[in-house]
Amino acid sequence: MPAILRRSLSRALALAGGLALLAVTGCDRPVNRTAERLIREVLPDYLGPARAWRVRVHNPWDRTLAGRLQSVAIEGEEVELRSLVQCVRLSILLSDVKVDTRRRLLREVRRAEFRAEIDQDALNEYLRRSPPTDDDPVRIRRVTVRDGALHAEATRWLLGRAWPFTVTVRPELVSDTRVFFSPERMTVIGLPVPLPSSVLRWLALRLSDGMDFSSLPFALRLSRLEVHAGRLVAEGEADVAESLNATLARRSR
Repeated sequence: MPAILRRSLSRALALAGGLALLAVTGCDRPVNRTAERLIREVLPDYLGPARAWRVRVHNPWDRTLAGRLQSVAIEGEEVELRSLVQCVRLSILLSDVKVDTRRRLLREVRRAEFRAEIDQDALNEYLRRSPPTDDDPVRIRRVTVRDGALHAEATRWLLGRAWPFTVTVRPELVSDTRVFFSPERMTVIGLPVPLPSSVLRWLALRLSDGMDFSSLPFALRLSRLEVHAGRLVAEGEADVAESLNATLARRSR
C-alpha cells in the first residue's frame, strides 16, 4: 500500500474511532457544540442584536454529522428586532431539521415554533423613543400590564390644562403577524368629558405601534396571545428555511 494512502487511511480511522468513542461514552456535545456555534454566529445578522443568544442542539452525534437534527432550540435575551418593541425573550424551536452539510444550508425544517415575550419596561422605552409631535394634545406617561390588560396613564390638554386619565384595553390578534389594541375594547377613566373617537383611534395606533411582527425576516403565523403580569407573550409558527438560507448565503460571499 502506498505510504500516502496508508497515512490518509490512518487519519480517517483515527477520526472515526474518536467519534465512535464520543458516542460510546455518551459525549455528543463536542459535535453538537460546533453546530450550535455556527447557528449562533449568524443570528445577529438574521434576527438582530441581543444581550445574549443561546443555541442548543439535541441530537445524536452521528445524525448531526449527517445533517439530520432532531431539534434546535434558539433563545435570545433582550433582542432588538427591526421596527418592533424589544423582546425580553425570543424563542424559536426547530424540529426535524435537514441540513446540506457541504454547503451549510437548510434543506428542510418540518416545524418551527415561535414565542416572543415583551415586557412593560420595553413598551415604555419604545414609547419614549418614539414621542408624538409637540402639538399633539395627548401624552402617554406610562403603561403597565396586569389583570389580562394593558393600562395606560395619560394626559390630554384641554381648556388650558393637562387632564390625567387612564385607559384600560385588552390586546387582540388581528392577523397572523399583528397585535392590536382596539379602540372598541378601551375603557377610559378620569376625564370630565368623553374622548372623541379620533383620539381613541390615535391611542389604539400609538399603543399598537411596534407590535407588527411582519417586519421579521420570516413568514409568521401567530396563533396565541397571553397577557401575564408585566408582559405580553405571543406564540405561533414560523417558516425560517428560505430567509435563513439567504442570510447564510450572504455571509459566505
